[in-house]
Order: sequence, then C-alpha cells, then structure tokens
Amino acid sequence: MKLCDTGYEKKPEIKKIGIVLFMLLLTTLSASCSVKHDFQPSGMTALVPEKWHAPGNTSTDFDTTHPPDTQWWQQFHDDQLTNLITRLTTSNLTLKKARERIVELSARQGVIGAKARLNLEAALGYSHLKTGDRFISAQGVPPGKSIDLYSAGAVAGWELDLWGRTARLLEAGEENIRAGYADYHSFMVSLSAELTMAYIEARTQQALLKKIRKKIQLQQQLLALAKTRFQTGNSSKLDIIQIEQLLAGTRASLSAPQQQLITSQHHLGLLLASSREVILKADPPPICLL
Repeated sequence: MKLCDTGYEKKPEIKKIGIVLFMLLLTTLSASCSVKHDFQPSGMTALVPEKWHAPGNTSTDFDTTHPPDTQWWQQFHDDQLTNLITRLTTSNLTLKKARERIVELSARQGVIGAKARLNLEAALGYSHLKTGDRFISAQGVPPGKSIDLYSAGAVAGWELDLWGRTARLLEAGEENIRAGYADYHSFMVSLSAELTMAYIEARTQQALLKKIRKKIQLQQQLLALAKTRFQTGNSSKLDIIQIEQLLAGTRASLSAPQQQLITSQHHLGLLLASSREVILKADPPPICLL
C-alpha cells in the first residue's frame, strides 16, 4: 500500500522536471537559431585554389591623411560656375531621385524599428441611444429615454524578436541608408564634374568666337584700307580680292564654335533639368588655372 502511494506522489515531480527540461530545450533552440550581432560570414577562400589568390597591393600613391575637397570647383574662382553647381544640387533629376531614395530608406527603417518597440493603440467611441415607449432592457434603461454612451480602450503590444529577424532587418536598413548616401555623393561628384566640363567647353567656344570676331574686325579694316589704296592707285584689284576671300573664310569659321557653344549650353540645361539652354555671360571672367 505504501509503495503505491509513493509512486503516485512522484508523478507531479516528474511532470515538473519534464516542463523544466522542455523550457531549457526551447531556450537552447532559440539561441541557436538567432544570429548574433557579431556574426561574420564564412569565407570562401578554402574553396578557391591557391593559384587563384591575387596578392593584395597595400601601397597608395595618393595622400590619405587629408580628406578630399568636396567643393573643388571653388578653386576656379568663377561665380557663374559656382551658381550653376548650386542649381545642380537642387534641380538635377538624378540627385532628386537619390535624395528621395534616402528618404524612402529612412522611412522603411523607422517602420522596421517600430516593430521592435512597444506598440500602444488607443480607441475612443461614442454612440447615442434612444429607447421607445415599449422598450424593455435587461440593463435597466427606462423606456422613452435618450442616453449617450462613451467608450475608451487601450491595447499595448510587443513583438518578440525570437529569431533575430528584426535586428538583422535594422542592420540591413542602416547599411542601405549608408549606401544611399554613398550613391548620392557619387552622383554629385560625377554630375558636378560633367557640368564643369560642359561649362569649360562653353567658355572655350565663347573665347574662340571672341577671337574670330576680333579677327573679322581687323580684316574688315584691312579691306577698307586696300580699297582706299586701290582708289588712289597704290595697289591692284588682286589685293582686294585676296582680302575678301580671307574675310569670307574667317566668317565661315564662326559656324563650328557657334554650334559647339549651343551644344554645350543645351548640355548644361539638361544637367539642370531646364527646358532651354543655359545662356552664359557674353564676356565672362578668365578661368583661373589650377
């Protein structure tokens, strides 16, 4: 009789031990399935033949102690170029898209981060109830009366990041935001360089046109002098013909730089998201050589 009683009393203890072992097993499995914050992906060097490994070149030929000048175009000391770069940062469609991408990634990061925080929801309600003359209610509302009903409630929730998914999404979101900023700066460097090259090309064609027009003025004066000498009998008709041919050739040379100038101005307008070409000053200051 005692043996049976003893065995019967041990059954609850066995259940408790089983529950404890199950909780320990569940905790171990949860910890093994979650990814640690110091996780490092396994390398693939063991799967690659040794002869495929390229020696790393650690030597650098540039100065890494000083950061690069992010406003390098200021070294030209050209206010017109500086104004165009400023317009580029606010008007270029590629840069706008890159900025909107950063805003989108930041918003997604906020949504993911909200899942790891306490979620509190509140609700308010109002209703109006009017009973009839023959209304019968178990809640004690008299017939033929009007009452106002108000309700309020709050719900708090917490999402348990059991497998480390939310933490990994947050880390991935931070890296995506860094990549978005890197893309923006990369676009800014390339587009500002492209705009500067187009600006210098336009300025070069302007200077060339100025020289050609100056040359035309000198040849026109020379033609007038030749005609005067011919009228006084000091030169022949051949001199006038030669100067006229030279003047016609100089005037014809205006078309190429004029077309190139228009192309450069259209290029600037495209970079600035403008529907028309950018008209530069007719007599800009000289470009400061670096």
